[in-house]
Amino acid sequence: MAEEKAESTAYKLTHRLFGFPYCVKDIDINRISINYKPNRTWFSNTLSSYRGVTNTDQDSVSYIMNEVKEFADSFIPFEYNLKLISFWANEYYKKDFQEPHLHGNCDLSFVIFKRIGTSSGLLFFSPAYDLIQTSLFWQSKEIGIDDTVECSAKEGQIVIFPSILRHMALPHNGEEARITYAGNVRVVNNTTTSSDADLSIMKREY
Repeated sequence: MAEEKAESTAYKLTHRLFGFPYCVKDIDINRISINYKPNRTWFSNTLSSYRGVTNTDQDSVSYIMNEVKEFADSFIPFEYNLKLISFWANEYYKKDFQEPHLHGNCDLSFVIFKRIGTSSGLLFFSPAYDLIQTSLFWQSKEIGIDDTVECSAKEGQIVIFPSILRHMALPHNGEEARITYAGNVRVVNNTTTSSDADLSIMKREY
């Protein structure tokens, strides 16, 4: 029975996006306390505290990281620790957006939707997006290959996804600001005994 329950929990938490694990789940937004001072940043000139000031407390961080760990437990097969390496807030006013980008130097990323109106605005790009654009055949709807997927998250939810997936914030059309909290997490493999790369393949003769 315990195994069946574990499998059921994993199914609810973990979905697949272009073959990668990701999840969208409800959280208690009132348990997250954050004060920030946003600046205009990135090419899109979006208001964000990413390069400004972001203050939170340990209870908020612990709550968020427990949510991330519950997701990570559903697919990571080895012993690990998680490290929160960055946390910030974004404000999108009418027509504001954020250009397509990746999150470097981390493994998992998350977005918490504090206030979004009718749409999360979060759009993911397939890792094969550029290749798909070179072929009308693979772009055809009848074939059914997704080159982009818009996240269906709602207010009071968190989406957790691999940092290597390119994504963007679509232009905001609402009258009230779209407010999101975002963060990056590094996965530390506790079973790795050495960080040295195995270069033996470079010594082989072909």
